[in-house]
Amino acid sequence: MNKLIVLVLLLAMFVCASAWCNEHIAGVLILEDCISLLEDRNPQLQAAQENIDAADLRHRMAFAQKLPSLSAGASYSVVSDVMEMETPAQIIPLPAPTGPLTIPGRTISFGDEDVAELRLTVGYAIYTGGKISWNNRLSDVQAGLAYMERERTRQDLRARLRSLYFRFLKAGKAMEIIQEDVKRGERHLEEAKNRQKQGMAIRMDVLEAQITLGQTRQDLIKIGNEKEQARLALLSILEFPEDSPITFSEEQWIRPPEDSELPEQGVPLTDRPEIGAADLEVAAAQMGVELAESSRKPTVMFEGSGCVGRPGLDAVQNEWMTYATAGLRLNFDLYRGGGIRAQVQEKQKLVQAAESRRQALERQIKLERQSAWLAVNSAKGNWELAAQIVGTAEERFRVVESMWREGLATETAYQDAREAMTQSRLSLSAAILDYRLAIAELIRANGEMRTHL
Repeated sequence: MNKLIVLVLLLAMFVCASAWCNEHIAGVLILEDCISLLEDRNPQLQAAQENIDAADLRHRMAFAQKLPSLSAGASYSVVSDVMEMETPAQIIPLPAPTGPLTIPGRTISFGDEDVAELRLTVGYAIYTGGKISWNNRLSDVQAGLAYMERERTRQDLRARLRSLYFRFLKAGKAMEIIQEDVKRGERHLEEAKNRQKQGMAIRMDVLEAQITLGQTRQDLIKIGNEKEQARLALLSILEFPEDSPITFSEEQWIRPPEDSELPEQGVPLTDRPEIGAADLEVAAAQMGVELAESSRKPTVMFEGSGCVGRPGLDAVQNEWMTYATAGLRLNFDLYRGGGIRAQVQEKQKLVQAAESRRQALERQIKLERQSAWLAVNSAKGNWELAAQIVGTAEERFRVVESMWREGLATETAYQDAREAMTQSRLSLSAAILDYRLAIAELIRANGEMRTHL
């Protein structure tokens, strides 16, 4: 009964904790929150971290080769035949009055059918031609490659997250502008109906206002779907279910970026994890050459054993005894059919291939950075131009709206001015977020080894 009560209490605590966690992450998330959650929850990053842990363990395994080894063993066997030796009788003359001494013949057995041994062995590699040292260095490089792979995955995911986040904000801002335009269209439709009743407008003006309002509402539905798709994509990359009560917003990203927010120029190529991984691949290939060369060198091993065995070293006595052995073992490959030379040449080719890939990657990254800077400058120009157009379009709409109320402008002219103002506002918000997206892509092109948002 007590166990059942404890289980019920534990289950209740688990349910409450789960509910608290879900409530804790519900609500509005800003970009910094999203990045933190991404690095905590994304399975790709978790898998990359597991690879780093595995590489660290491989390094420990490689380091263990430098240390002495200690092993224990036991053996027992039964032999079908035992070596025996017959000794003939001997007569040994002795001085009188004793007389001669007669020693009868006998059979001497060397051990018996049961052979047993307990052995404790210590081994140590005195000289391996550099194999152990190069294996240790290679394990360090492999650990570095695992880290660079995690860093590349992290930067790719952060770049994708920013893209989705700004896409969500872009759709949200467009939705606000179109909602405002819908309200403006509804007010205008009521004015057009009143003007028709007063004989100041014709039926065609009312119909045109209705058609324009309907089209605007269609645009609102479309942009609303785009916003929801962006929200679902953000939930997916953050590993949240689709029905999570979470949304995303951050007003500071809606304002135009300042020049201080631009990444610095001349960032070293090593800020890109791809370059770091390429450098490590070159180093690993060079170490492979050294390892292959070390196969041509001899190895010297020390081995010492402490044993307890029967018959041990005295088969005649055939008793349990303790004894020790110690010695050196030398191994040297005199001839392997040219295999070592081929292996060395293969590793040298791999070094050349790794260096070529590194050079190609360096050119590619330089081109990406140049393209990213051009995109930033272009986005900045579009934003500045869009900001100028908005003011002109808003002023034009105010003038045309005033003329329309006085009967000096047609319904078509009014709708054209209104659409131009709405489009200019949409273009401005899109230009601001496109500018921020271009900056985010430039950050990825530069690399984030020093961590930017």
